[in-house]
Amino acid sequence: MGKFGFIFLIIIIALVGVGALFFFTHDRQRNTADSTANKTTGAKTQKSMELVFSHQIFDPAKISHITPLGELNGGYEEAQALGSVTIWIKPEAVANGSMVDVFAPTDMTLESYAYYKTPDGNDWTLILRVTDDVRLKFDHITQAVDKIVAATTSTPKDNSAEESPKQKVSFTAGEKIAQTRGTNLAKNWNIYMYEGAHKNQFVNQKRYEQGGERSVQKKLLNGVCPFNYYGQEVRAAYIALMGATIAGQANECGNVSKDVAGTLSGMWHFNKEAGEIREERDGQYANPLSVYKNSAGQVIIDQLADVRFDLQGAPDPATVKESQCYVLVNSENRPAGYAFFKINSNMEMMLAYAPNGACPATFPTTDAKTYYR
Repeated sequence: MGKFGFIFLIIIIALVGVGALFFFTHDRQRNTADSTANKTTGAKTQKSMELVFSHQIFDPAKISHITPLGELNGGYEEAQALGSVTIWIKPEAVANGSMVDVFAPTDMTLESYAYYKTPDGNDWTLILRVTDDVRLKFDHITQAVDKIVAATTSTPKDNSAEESPKQKVSFTAGEKIAQTRGTNLAKNWNIYMYEGAHKNQFVNQKRYEQGGERSVQKKLLNGVCPFNYYGQEVRAAYIALMGATIAGQANECGNVSKDVAGTLSGMWHFNKEAGEIREERDGQYANPLSVYKNSAGQVIIDQLADVRFDLQGAPDPATVKESQCYVLVNSENRPAGYAFFKINSNMEMMLAYAPNGACPATFPTTDAKTYYR
């Protein structure tokens, strides 16, 4: 081979090497890009995918009204009830031992349960996993279907502590999960729905963002309305039932948080520092305390001396920015003292409560209790 032939061969080998290197590098980059794109697309799809319920949880025709989110109790041991919608059953729908059916609105799996004794009989609580981010909870259920009983228990316990089923129990959309006649006295039951990506807004957001998935504050933070996951027609049928005392008082499903910055409205706590929301007492005062106006126009003070006060025609706490004394009446509309509130700041207020007597001219600092957002 001549000198020029040898040089030409070297050039050819070099070109082949560069081409191979380019192909390998380009292919590797393309594969990496494709992999990244797939991950990104997958993340976007997962994040943007909207959950849609295809079947009714219950028949609206058997319901008198539905208490919106944020309007049931909210003080002391019932604080987490603010995160539920309360379903009030028509008396005729549960006459003579009848019950209303509870269905799966979409595919779901039983995650945990409680079956426990109550003064009125036995109740089930059923917690179902819908997606990695979404759970549904049905409370005050009278009877679970056979396949739940087979995977859990037929013997009620003395407490409502939740347990995991012995085996997986899955439901398809539209399948019956349970039956209920609600509580013995009120004939109502509760639906809770939690979505981890959803964040309700509070004046002291830090307090509610702490704690585990099962903590009261996280349940309030992530509580959503189950009816908002339906198409327009079904959703409208449920929304038409919204109201604290009768259907039609509200035109939406409500909001877990009643906090209004700079006012009295919302939830208040004994402890200044953000932390676990826990049940506490200090004489006649209780923690937490909720003060808000519901869709029936009642001002709710929950609770003082073990009593929830529902006041008609009283000033809306969302308009109280300095001080307000509420004249209290009991369930028989008889005088029951007063609750005098004084707003110190966006994060602090004081409450003076007396079970009898009229509102004083000035705020009584003696025996008053300080609360925090």
